[in-house]
Amino acid sequence: MFKLTQKEMRTAHVVCVLVVALFLTGIGIFSAEKSHAVEKWGVTYTECENLDVMYSNLSKEIIEGKATINIAGKIDSSDPRECDTFSLNKDMYNNIIIPHEIYSNLYDCSTVRFYQNGTMWYGVTMIKENTAAAKTAQTKLNKYESRAKSILKSLNLQGKSDFEKASAIYDWVINNITYDWSMKRYTGYDGLIYGETICDGYANIFRRLCYGAGLECRYLSSQSHAYNIVCVGGKWYYVDTTLEEKMSRPLYDKDPEGWRWFLCGKDNFSYGSLHNTYAYYNLPRYNVSTIHYIMPGKKVNPSKITSKKKSGTKATIKWRKASKVTGYQLGYKPAGGKWTVKTYSNKTLKATIKKLKKNKKYYFKIRTYQKISGKTYYSRWK
Repeated sequence: MFKLTQKEMRTAHVVCVLVVALFLTGIGIFSAEKSHAVEKWGVTYTECENLDVMYSNLSKEIIEGKATINIAGKIDSSDPRECDTFSLNKDMYNNIIIPHEIYSNLYDCSTVRFYQNGTMWYGVTMIKENTAAAKTAQTKLNKYESRAKSILKSLNLQGKSDFEKASAIYDWVINNITYDWSMKRYTGYDGLIYGETICDGYANIFRRLCYGAGLECRYLSSQSHAYNIVCVGGKWYYVDTTLEEKMSRPLYDKDPEGWRWFLCGKDNFSYGSLHNTYAYYNLPRYNVSTIHYIMPGKKVNPSKITSKKKSGTKATIKWRKASKVTGYQLGYKPAGGKWTVKTYSNKTLKATIKKLKKNKKYYFKIRTYQKISGKTYYSRWK
């Protein structure tokens, strides 16, 4: 028979407690994680720390096809728009990543605002319906999601920075979606499946692709327009894919200077009468950057187009020399068409573009790039 010392007995006691705790955890009597739920009027809601987390989780559960969804988000009582039921319902409509015309036919949805444990909550209950409209909506959702995933796969965004992801998605949207001036196609589904939509669809598509790429993105709207804000490098910026694509249309009689509506701050996100719309819908909780996005790292000296001359089916473009650059990229596109980009060495300051369409208006833009230690840095388009 042997005798344990006091130190050995204390060690043995701790080990026994840990073993018992692990055993009870395995059979469900003891939980290592706190259950996050809030109950009201007999309904148990999954608890979310804020509305943005709630919208993200709600979107995920709709895509997964949950039969019943009960979820609640904490309301920021300092924002009066979050304390109004109408505004909350509009906010939810704006920030579920599935197009509204799909999930509204797929689920019976009810919302409620309530107090519990000294906190104001916004609760959402969604019950999947078994109707002909719901079956059609499910087919649309499957097609919409399949298309979105296919696009994201083609963009190859794994391991890319926030800026690179946002740039690739923005570029895809403005070059693959066309504004439908007839207004017959106006949803995100129309845009992804048929390639035509209006501002509501543009904003929905950009948000859906950002979601799939792991970027925080929100849909904002007023009575006359819809656009996005996206978080890049820890800061929020304005994005408007609709205006970027429409800039070459007759409604906006102005040459685009590169990406005019990408990662804008409060200082440069306005266009005539739209300024008031943007200012009013700058939601306080997002704290949008005051200035436009500036790429970190190496700053590349920009260039500028100095002359444009089109004659028949060709155009001659000249640009200003930029110091310490590896080369230039010249972009051009016909009104209503897609951008084509050609690359030139740092010794080239003039290019002739051939095989253009006769009597067709074209737009041109220029940027510089510099290669350092295997990495390529770009200036902003001009």
